Amino acid sequence: MRYIFGLLMGLAVFAFAACGDGGCADPVDVAGEWEVTSTVVSDNCDGRVSQTFTMTITQDANTLMAEVPETTYTGTICGNQLQMTGSFSEDGGTVTVNGTFVVSEDGSSMEGSDDWTWTDGVESCSGSDSLSASCI
Repeated sequence: MRYIFGLLMGLAVFAFAACGDGGCADPVDVAGEWEVTSTVVSDNCDGRVSQTFTMTITQDANTLMAEVPETTYTGTICGNQLQMTGSFSEDGGTVTVNGTFVVSEDGSSMEGSDDWTWTDGVESCSGSDSLSASCI
């Protein structure tokens, strides 16, 4: 089934937010394990399904790495705004995911979205998901 892991990130998956004078606000600590629910919003490919998965985030200041089944995403965090991107092979092509999250005030949850594309060099399709995550 195409994209069953396609939007795990969601990685999923995060929007970079510059603050004030173009600098970046001190990052919220998001390192740890998160349970993420990805709900399909749009899909012009066949086979996307909503899913729940575990994402493990490591953080070094404003730099992030998020591991989900079969994929590692990289990104940044500015204040409570996260931006992640990654790609992986699936169904003879490559899925590229760009996602954003906003961390709640208490740091225990995140809400966001992702946009993704799949291409095999000849055909392509795309979609988006809404994302929610809870620290576990």
